[in-house]
Amino acid sequence: METSRHPVSDHFPQTIVLADDLTGALEMGVLARRAGLHAVVRLAGSELPSLADGPRTLVLDTDTRELTSADAVEVLRQIAAGFHDTQHLAILKKTDSLLRGNIAAELAALREIYPRRRLVYVPAYPLLGRCVRDGKLTIPGPSGPTLVGDVMTMLGTAIPVPQLRGIATPGQLQEALEEDASTVLVCDGQSQDLVEEMGRILRAHATRAIIAGPAGVFRSLFPEPKSVVPVAPPRLPIGVGFIGSVHPASMAQWEALATSPHAITADSGSADFRACAEPWQVAREAGKWLMLRACRPGSGAPSIRFDPLPEALYLSGGATAAACLRLLGCQQLEPLLELEPGVVLSKARIGDRGIPVITKSGAFGDAQTLVRILAILQGDPLPS
Repeated sequence: METSRHPVSDHFPQTIVLADDLTGALEMGVLARRAGLHAVVRLAGSELPSLADGPRTLVLDTDTRELTSADAVEVLRQIAAGFHDTQHLAILKKTDSLLRGNIAAELAALREIYPRRRLVYVPAYPLLGRCVRDGKLTIPGPSGPTLVGDVMTMLGTAIPVPQLRGIATPGQLQEALEEDASTVLVCDGQSQDLVEEMGRILRAHATRAIIAGPAGVFRSLFPEPKSVVPVAPPRLPIGVGFIGSVHPASMAQWEALATSPHAITADSGSADFRACAEPWQVAREAGKWLMLRACRPGSGAPSIRFDPLPEALYLSGGATAAACLRLLGCQQLEPLLELEPGVVLSKARIGDRGIPVITKSGAFGDAQTLVRILAILQGDPLPS
């Protein structure tokens, strides 16, 4: 595990990142942190900080993925109204790697809000198997690539199709960026190297464009420094995990916990996080993590009651992560380390304590991801 103690570039602009869910926001924050840039993530609904004395990278969880498109656009407009003199800022839009949410409507709104900026969308994330060819997003399937969706068709629901221009190579991207900015550039990506080359090209245009996509392109926009200080993740042998996502990836990870010596599992039938206090005490006395499935809070749950507060939290699914942290009174997190691609260790301020929080998108990872993460937190050798 590596991180940097110093910025890779004093010239990289101050940045605002808009992410439609919390796990994606933290994924973006940790990439900025890896590059040595001070980054904080603010939960949706919390007060916007001043940029004058704020972090180099401010990541905002807009919590718009499950809203209607009209409501999502209104949220973006309200956020934009809170910031003035943005011409020297980089404005980045983190989107879902499986095309979930209100991507087309939100990108169209950002074009209207920032009309002087070119919109560039890089929807591929090949590191996680999300590849785009001829505008079509695929993921690995049992019999070969499986189509997720047609990116151009999706964008065409909110942006006139003649204004969309497909980009197949980094060379085409470089040429297009020097031309008229009225078209939206939609980039293919069949390898992570290709996507990251596009990210390096876009770095020079950070204050003149709206750069959008999942984290694939931002892994090079926020480059990993050549000189790093190795940092091992902290040992966190006990904690509480909430697996609120019902995505097949999360369900496979839940089932694989049966082989882990580090966890006690419980299938929560309650929509109230407060039902976790008793099993948490049992797990704590056993020196293990308590992992709870399908524990997503209802609107009537005013708080989470732990005695004592967990030493650490694992939260799978962006909506679950945001709901849990809000109920604990958390408004801001500081990303620290990426344990695996898309699996982020952060510090959340809860009361007068800084609590380690591990987050993961419900759709990320293979069946053994959670088993590996618990082994890492125990300091054990990784399972073969």
